[in-house]
Amino acid sequence: MRLSKPISTLAVFSILPLAGFSQLNLLNQFSANQGSGVSAGEIIAFDPVTDRLFVTSSGGSVYQVNMFGISSAGLATNAGVINFSDAFGASANMSGLSGLAVDPLGRFGVAALIPAANTTTLGKIGFFNLSTGAVIGTADVGYHPDSVTFSSDGSRLVVVNEGEFNASSGTNAPGSISLFNVAGINSGNLNTLPSLTGTTKDFSAGNLASGVSIAALRNSNLAAVGTTGTFINSVPVFNTAAPEAVEPEFASISGDKVYVSLQD
Repeated sequence: MRLSKPISTLAVFSILPLAGFSQLNLLNQFSANQGSGVSAGEIIAFDPVTDRLFVTSSGGSVYQVNMFGISSAGLATNAGVINFSDAFGASANMSGLSGLAVDPLGRFGVAALIPAANTTTLGKIGFFNLSTGAVIGTADVGYHPDSVTFSSDGSRLVVVNEGEFNASSGTNAPGSISLFNVAGINSGNLNTLPSLTGTTKDFSAGNLASGVSIAALRNSNLAAVGTTGTFINSVPVFNTAAPEAVEPEFASISGDKVYVSLQD
């Protein structure tokens, strides 16, 4: 995830069917910020059980999820904040809150948390109570987690770890996928979420199936793709057969398969 100008306003629309297509009708719009938040909203998730909208807010020393109650008319009420600013010990040790998802079974919410030292310190996911907004705890994932996705039955949680290049330090870490089995979680044992151990796999040869290779997956020859300029040249020339060459971004789950997009 690379965000330069986050969205500052949330809009609520209704969708009206009109002869084979839909029309958007603006019901309401409101600021994505709450409490001491100094940044704008980026990622949203809605819980139909509590009728709450959850919005990430990252910037300065604030790394939180803002909660809003949403009425059928699209009106929003502030419902509190979920503060993850101390997930890595202090707000200065954190650089972003990049992913957000609500359990389809309505048990809990989860956010992806990125440390400032994103290529040398493992990222985390943060769990929170959907009703109260209380932070339940965190669990380790791969480097620079970027998105979180639940399977439709709520039994699995997939975290996509981008391993994004750190321009300040000039270092890189391998992208990876973390998988958590949350089938045994219920309203009575939410406190056990932080003790879950996910399985994290990067794209190194030992984690690839027989006959699978990532060689030439990324073309590091700028001339070959006809691209020049300071932006593309600021990206390191990766060895295309190294796991650091793969930067997964988002996941979609269908049955027993996970489809992952790769960027940069």
